[in-house]
Amino acid sequence: KVITADASGLVYVDGVALEITGYSNNRVILPEGEYRLTSNISTTYLIWIDDEAVLDLNGYTWDLNDYLINLNAPLSVYDTSTDKTGKITSNSTATIWIDNEVAVFSLYSGTVENTKSTTGGYAIYASWVGANLYGGKVISYGYAVALNNSPIIDQKLTLGDLVLESG
Repeated sequence: KVITADASGLVYVDGVALEITGYSNNRVILPEGEYRLTSNISTTYLIWIDDEAVLDLNGYTWDLNDYLINLNAPLSVYDTSTDKTGKITSNSTATIWIDNEVAVFSLYSGTVENTKSTTGGYAIYASWVGANLYGGKVISYGYAVALNNSPIIDQKLTLGDLVLESG
């Protein structure tokens, strides 16, 4: 499935616009599946993942602007391009927000970047389980990765061939 966006920042999957939901009409829910970028996209909605998803950045950039990807289910991110230049970037509080005990984030290649220049900007914020960072880059001008301890379950951060950068 191919993810695209129009000039207003609305998200499309295989040419079909995702429904805008949420109490302030600022959220779209990405259905379960395997996704691929075929161009750079810029979106202006909170991306909500409630079912397992796999994203191939394919050398392109997904600019979330002032929004983030909220995980309520597992998300795996790859970049299958030769140069591995694909990235997800955001100027929000976090780029990837891991929101519950089954929402594991796995980065295999590509970049997760947070450009918020004040303290409190996280590239990856795990409020529950943690993250599997097997490769790629995590870049932030605030905090690269935060594990917010929860008394309910154990958290972990798995690191492979990963580069962490801060501004």
